[in-house]
This record gives sequence, structure tokens and C-alpha cells, in this order.
Amino acid sequence: MLNLVKRFRSIGVYERWMLACVVCAALLRLVLISFNWPYTDSDEGNMGVLALHVAFQGDHPIFFYGGNYLGPLEGYAAVPLFRLFGSSLFALRLPLVLFFVIFLIGMYYLVYLLYDSRKYALVSVILLGLGSPDVLFLQLRASGEYPELEMFAALMCLLAVGLALTNSRWRERGTGAKWLRIGLYALLGLCVGLALWVDLLAGPFVLAAGLLLLFFCWRELIRWPGLGLLAGFVVGAYPMIYYNLTAPWSQNSWNVLLQLHASGEAQFLASHLTGIDKLTGMFFVALPMATGGAWGCAPGVFPPAASFTVANAPCIIMQGGWSAGYLLLWLVAACAALFAIWRLVRPLFARFRQAATADEETRQQLIRQCGRLVVLVSVGLTLVLYTVSPSPAVASDTSFRYLTCLLLALPVLLWPLWRGLKG
Repeated sequence: MLNLVKRFRSIGVYERWMLACVVCAALLRLVLISFNWPYTDSDEGNMGVLALHVAFQGDHPIFFYGGNYLGPLEGYAAVPLFRLFGSSLFALRLPLVLFFVIFLIGMYYLVYLLYDSRKYALVSVILLGLGSPDVLFLQLRASGEYPELEMFAALMCLLAVGLALTNSRWRERGTGAKWLRIGLYALLGLCVGLALWVDLLAGPFVLAAGLLLLFFCWRELIRWPGLGLLAGFVVGAYPMIYYNLTAPWSQNSWNVLLQLHASGEAQFLASHLTGIDKLTGMFFVALPMATGGAWGCAPGVFPPAASFTVANAPCIIMQGGWSAGYLLLWLVAACAALFAIWRLVRPLFARFRQAATADEETRQQLIRQCGRLVVLVSVGLTLVLYTVSPSPAVASDTSFRYLTCLLLALPVLLWPLWRGLKG
């Protein structure tokens, strides 16, 4: 116990406050699930049955029952608790709290790397530790993929930015540091593989993080660290790889997703919906619900399903204003990052013939700006892919769960406001 106290005192004051905030956020969620909130449904029952089969019947399902594209990580995570304490809804949901704790800690260090400000990283953890009922609903119900997707997305961004920032330093250290770096690449590959096995919704974050590494660490990717990355990916994605190599072509994960998309498109056409319905479903319903700005309004009060009236005006103004603010902040943050990147690389282009290279400070600033852009591009691509799908038009009030990772952009979006308040 004394050793733990000494270690706690040895960490910085902001880290102590961060841990305190994480504990408070975790306790809030533990209290909620102890009272069986949120309500359960058949999807969560499906996950519970899967965990029971793994814990007591020796089954090892590759995918969520009935969905050959969703990895049931939540079910496997609940198995030790089922064996130790028996099966219950609380035990099924308890690993989700752990996923959220890792997400918060990962976001603290990601924000610190991106902005070199422990104070702002702490503020980000406080904001992310809160949540509207819709946000808490997704984080605490074991219906598949959403809490762990947030965790994996934060870890992928953190590891990619951290590896890029330290790329020029590790060469000066010994063999132990090289093996540690290979291990970090393997951990990143493991996160990528597990995330894609859980749900292909992680694709935008995998793509953006991969481009960051390809641009700043390409020499490592063709050496041992790259091999570690590949090995970690194979281990994480092994269930999905094995299934798709052995399953009939018509039943592989990609074809299942295409069939679901075709089914959604058929429902979209049968309901005589249009692209306007997609935009309004995303703008007025899904985006506010996923980012904590919903006011409990029914989807039917928004246009074009309903006309503007005095009764539905508060819902249209509040939720529409929330989405407009989110998108405006995204645009401002993206433009600021692009302008800063151009300002940093323009002198290098001007001296290109002299084979000029960036000094370490300029390189660090460039990586941080690109890291911010990675987060923005990931959530932007997620939002675009969701909007062009039939989901926001057909069932925006339930499909908003596909946008759960938009919370990762919150610190990047609020940074200009934070600087304005400080300045």
C-alpha cells in the first residue's frame, strides 16, 4: 500500500486529477449499470447468450450471432466474470466500463501529444467523462462494438501520433528501446486488427492513422517495426481472416455488409425517401444524439417529415443549431490545421533544390498538426459515409450509434475556443 501511495505522489498533479476524473466517470457508470440502466434488449440478450456459451459450453464463435461481420469482443470480455461471479447483466456490462476507462486515459495522452498542454488534456477528460443519456446508452449497453470502438480509435490515434513524434529519437538509444518500439508497433497492429474484427466502422481511423505513419515513419514500416505491426494485425484480426478464408464467398463479411446495404437501400426506395431525408436525418437527429446535443425530440418533428411550426420550433432550432455548431467547429479546426501545415512546409518547398530538411522543432509541430488532421479526417469520413448510406433516412434515431466515434474530435474542435478564452 505504501508503494502505491509513493507511486501516486510521484506522478504529476494533472495526472492525479485525470485519474480522479476517470474514477468519478467510472463510478457514475458503475452506479448506472448496478440499477440496470439502460434498459436491455434482444441484441444485448444475444451477447449474453454468446458469453454463456463461451464460458460454460466451450464455444468459440467468431462473430456476433446473426451478424457475420461483428466481432463479439464484449461477450468474450464478460466470460471471466461469468465464471467467477455467475451470469448477470451487471457482469456482462462491467467490461464496458473498463473499455471506457482506457478510452479516457488514451484521450488524455492523445490530447497532450497533440497540444502539449496537460491542462487542456485534463479539461478534455472532464468533458468526455460526462455524457448525455444517448451517449451513456451506447457506452453501457453490451449490444456490440460501440464502447470498444471508441477505445480502439483513441488508442490507434495515440499510438500513431506517439510513434511519429518519437521517430527521430529512438535511434540514439540502445537495443532495449528498439525492441520497445517494435512492441509499440505490434500493439498498434493488434488494435487495428481487433478494431476491424469488431466492426469495419473503424476503417476511417485505420486509414488516417496509417497515412500518418506512412508519411513520417515509412522507413520503419519496411523494417522490423513494420513486421511487428503486421504481426500484431494478424493476431488481432485472425478470427476475421480465418473466417473469410474458409467461408463460402457468398457468406464472407464483405458480402454480408453489401447485402445489409442493399436491404437498407430497398427499404429507402420503398419508403419513397430522398437524399434530403438522409441529410436531415443526419443533421437534425443522428449527429446531435451521437455527440450529446439531443433534446429528446421525435424524428417526425423535423423536415421534410413535418413542416416548421411553433410546436416543433425548439427541437429544430436546438438540435439543428447543435449540428451546425459541430460542423462549423470541424471546418474551422480543419482549416487551421491545413493552414498551419502549409506554413510549416512552404519554406521546405522553397529550399527543395538545396535538399533542405526540417529541424526537429518544425518536424514536431508538423506532426502535431497532422495528428489533429488525422482525428478530423477520421470523424469527417465517418460522418460522410454515414450520410450517404440509407441509415439516416430510414432510422436516424437508432442508427446514430454508427457515429459514436465522433466524440474523439471534441478536444480538437474545442481547441480554438480554448485558445480564445485563454488569450
